[in-house]
Amino acid sequence: LPKAALDTISQGAYVLAEPGEVGLKKAAQAVIIASGSEVQLALHAQQLLAAHGIAVRVVSMPSTTVFDRQSVAYKSQVLPARLPRIAVEAGVTDGWWKYGCAAVLGLDRFGESAPASALFPLFHFTPQNLADIVRNPALAPAAASLAQDPWPAEPFVDAVNLTPIEGPGANDFGFTAAFRSTTA
Repeated sequence: LPKAALDTISQGAYVLAEPGEVGLKKAAQAVIIASGSEVQLALHAQQLLAAHGIAVRVVSMPSTTVFDRQSVAYKSQVLPARLPRIAVEAGVTDGWWKYGCAAVLGLDRFGESAPASALFPLFHFTPQNLADIVRNPALAPAAASLAQDPWPAEPFVDAVNLTPIEGPGANDFGFTAAFRSTTA
């Protein structure tokens, strides 16, 4: 990798793909944040969304701890205000709310053991489901709230609405996606 790429990786998170890399010549309308095995899922969802004219930035966040120590300016460069942020984590969702995520595709339970190729579809960790979550109109109010305070002092955990979702993202095993509540 070029030194510039290594420098951004060493900051805990970096822009991996902009809309232009999938043929769209417009600014991002949303940000998908992923780490580890979920990065490929995010990139495939970006391609699906581009086919519908929806421009998405993909951010790779290999270390939340390191990213948290970066300046507000750098964090705002990677995760701009006014854009819905959607995280995908093949694990617990709790750690992602502090980034002002409007939705998190994750798994807040354990006990299943099988190859990822069997479990990801079972728990709706698919590019199509992630794309459906990004397209969800419920994300707009959460993005608007980022205009006032894109880096709140407190995580959004207390504002999480754990109402079961129906349609894309729902399954028999509980929540695979939770949306940040923007109402009291």
